[in-house]
Amino acid sequence: MISDERPKRDTMSLGEATVSNIWEIAAIGKMFERKSLCAKQDGYDIIAEFRRKNPLFELGPEVCRLWYSPLGWRDRIRRRSMTRHGKQYGAIVIVLVGLVALPGGGQAQQQELTGKDGAPMVLVPAGEFTMGGNEAVEEKPVHQVSLDAYYMDKYEVTVEQYAKFLDATRRGAPPEWKIMNQPSHQKHPIVMVDWVDADAYCHWAEKRLPTEAEWEKAARGTDGRIYPWGNDLPTPLRANYGKKKWDKNAALVPVGTLEDGKSPYGIYDMAGNAWEWVSDWYDKVYYKNSPSQNPKGPDRGDYKALRGGSWHSKPGHLHSANRNYSPPAHHPSHNNGFRCAKTP
Repeated sequence: MISDERPKRDTMSLGEATVSNIWEIAAIGKMFERKSLCAKQDGYDIIAEFRRKNPLFELGPEVCRLWYSPLGWRDRIRRRSMTRHGKQYGAIVIVLVGLVALPGGGQAQQQELTGKDGAPMVLVPAGEFTMGGNEAVEEKPVHQVSLDAYYMDKYEVTVEQYAKFLDATRRGAPPEWKIMNQPSHQKHPIVMVDWVDADAYCHWAEKRLPTEAEWEKAARGTDGRIYPWGNDLPTPLRANYGKKKWDKNAALVPVGTLEDGKSPYGIYDMAGNAWEWVSDWYDKVYYKNSPSQNPKGPDRGDYKALRGGSWHSKPGHLHSANRNYSPPAHHPSHNNGFRCAKTP
């Protein structure tokens, strides 16, 4: 039975507040439709735009359980002042689409920000997700993990960005740098970097490498999907994989070009293109005793973990729970790149 008691905004969770805002937008769309100010499809478009800009919350049964909750008095005034003028209607939609209320009257965290290196980052909200899989021993057991909120690079670090890092730090270039640092390869992910290089870049950019858990949540969201895009098998429109030769960097594709392969948070290339270094030491059986809250991996080890698969991977190696590993230093590979994360 659904309670008729509406949750108060100052006691709502972030997810509840966001759902509440969606109901607000839906109600306004219905009002516009009744007054012949927009077609039914326009109302759908408003909600779709809100979800596109806020891909942080997968709406499920919770939506049906939560009661509509009114916004503050300023938003009520905006609603009462609506007219048939297109410009005012558009402004109202923009105001509402950009809104995410926080419990306790706090301000919303930015959903996107730009790092010191110029890379766009996407907010992954706090909460639980399903980690692990049943394809290999090192993925087991499947378990629930709760993470604090964090930002993740929307794209893998590119050759162009890495060149700026080398110029700023005078760090030695990776092997085959002259081949990678060609005009046609500037938007390709940087490869031939070991874990030490990736860690140094992220610290220079005032970020850090993500943990294995952060990487996996950013890739698969909270609905237990197999791949970043869902449960359908990989295709060349979703991921760059299955190539035989590096071919002087031509096996890679520019970051952010495979729209169909995006994760639930709008993050690109989390399957294929380049394996991505994460911060954790690798332990094949770590999941058996790992903490359920913000796991950071073992305290020590011989190898660092990699996630996501590469241009050389077989389709069966592209699922988001797949784990790989490599020595952290003096072991560059045409397959290995990285992206960074940041604590809010």
